[in-house]
Amino acid sequence: MFFRILPFFSNMISYNFIKSLGLCLVLFLIVSCKKNGYYEEKDAKNRIKYSAFYVDGKLHGELKEYDTLGHWKSIFTVENGLKNGGYTLLGTNYEIIEIGTFKNDSLDGQRIKYLGKWDIFSTYSNGELVDNLVYDNNLKCIVQKAYKGKIYNYDLENGCKLLSIAYYKKATKIGEVFFNNIGIYKIEGEINFLDKDDTVLINKYYPNF
Repeated sequence: MFFRILPFFSNMISYNFIKSLGLCLVLFLIVSCKKNGYYEEKDAKNRIKYSAFYVDGKLHGELKEYDTLGHWKSIFTVENGLKNGGYTLLGTNYEIIEIGTFKNDSLDGQRIKYLGKWDIFSTYSNGELVDNLVYDNNLKCIVQKAYKGKIYNYDLENGCKLLSIAYYKKATKIGEVFFNNIGIYKIEGEINFLDKDDTVLINKYYPNF
């Protein structure tokens, strides 16, 4: 009887041993195959597409993207697979066209876009736009400013004076106040008050308001 069941137990032990060994081998391969250190990805013509640093299979460090000529066109700082820290984007002539910061994969802090004649200064908090400022480099004045649900428009042909204030609610425009050389000359939509900040700003451009 003992000799009859011995092969059964032997086979079972061998099977379990091989199964465990196989599982260990798979786990070893998974762990050992994780990317670590510097890595490059290239296209079919052996041109570098991007370069990055990995730690335990996650992006961690400097991530660069390249154009077909081998020049880098963007650079991001990555921590544990998430964009964290500063980034820079380059244009077709390798000039800086955008800089900003990320926090946990979302824009956070100031972002600046350089668009030749215009510069756009934006502030983000956890991926949400807080304010936005469009600046004219030739006239050295503000073109447009977005802040706290309002957009301030300035008249470039009239000494960069305040031209209008547009009010928004949940991204929908609810009204706008227009100004001429004297002060308010037209009100559109559901505008029945001006807050303190607006009053101070209006008095700056229109003292007789």
